Amino acid sequence: MNSYWLKPLKKRAMQSNLGRRSVRPLELLKSKDPKLYGSLGVLMGLENSMRLGLKLRGFEWETRRQGDLEFGFWKIKYKDSLRDQPKRFFLIPGFGDSFFSWIFFYGLIEKKLKKDFDEVYVVNFPGFLGFQSFQKPFGTIDALSGPFFDLLDELEPHTIMGHSLGGFLAGLYVAECLENRRPRLEIKKKKFKIPQKMIVVNPSGVFENPDDGEDFQKRFRSYLDLPVENYQKVLFKKKPLGFSVLKPMLGSFFSLTETKEFIESFELRHLLHERLKTFKGEALVVWTDQDQLLPSRWLTCWIRELGPFYFEKNRHWGVELEGAGHMPQLEKPRLLAKIVSSFLNPDCARPPVINGAVFKGVTHTG
Repeated sequence: MNSYWLKPLKKRAMQSNLGRRSVRPLELLKSKDPKLYGSLGVLMGLENSMRLGLKLRGFEWETRRQGDLEFGFWKIKYKDSLRDQPKRFFLIPGFGDSFFSWIFFYGLIEKKLKKDFDEVYVVNFPGFLGFQSFQKPFGTIDALSGPFFDLLDELEPHTIMGHSLGGFLAGLYVAECLENRRPRLEIKKKKFKIPQKMIVVNPSGVFENPDDGEDFQKRFRSYLDLPVENYQKVLFKKKPLGFSVLKPMLGSFFSLTETKEFIESFELRHLLHERLKTFKGEALVVWTDQDQLLPSRWLTCWIRELGPFYFEKNRHWGVELEGAGHMPQLEKPRLLAKIVSSFLNPDCARPPVINGAVFKGVTHTG
């Protein structure tokens, strides 16, 4: 391996707290496979370029330590708020994902976000992939959700959007707010408000019946043992640009002990069945018809779990996107952006007629 790549990789690894736990980059540094080095080198190059680009666009990188974990997020402030609490939009990527895959989608809805919100946050979880890949990863769902929800209590988002694991976390946070488990007593606020709008894209947590949760866990666990060449079929309908370069990194991510431990930490008590029916806000559930990881038939289950409507202008949308796999932000970013922008428009009673999007939800019309 060329020392040009080896030196910065070792330097980055030694600067982080790798001694706490075996983390993916450390395993890569022990590997003798030059493809893994090249994949990590490309990822680091993209990370550095994106950091510079985001800062030039006005984003700031911040971290918050919650217990043993350090959460990072990209934050941009559009305007000063005249409210007691700034109107915040939160984007929560999926497991092993980051702002990397959402940057084009963000560019498509940036104008709408600037108009409707004071601040935007894009979350980055420690460990695995993304901007904090050298940090200690979270080991279980509880180890992640507890500290992360403390952060949400503090920042109090108005609209929360999540994809895959991020969608599940968005739903779980709303559920815990409805159950009066949030915010915690030590940061209780007199005027605390739960998210007013929730957007979930290909989320987990709600199934046709509880047994499907166990089946999903087993199926996801079986995917971790697949040859790396098969990951493209699981995540995408079509092979995305650059997949060959990053394929070794994905193979390393799926083979991690921490990845398997996290998947196995999912329990029936984490399910969202019967926990969202009193949600008085508005919800958008988006699914893709070619998702091999989370089947689109669960879209109607999510809509059903959201329960009855309370306000005349309340909206619960369910929309299926055609021709995309588990990552619509990469395969159908324009289509996803049109649906999300329409949902953020309070005067839009139902999803607009858009080629490639099938409206499958219910909406209250007064």
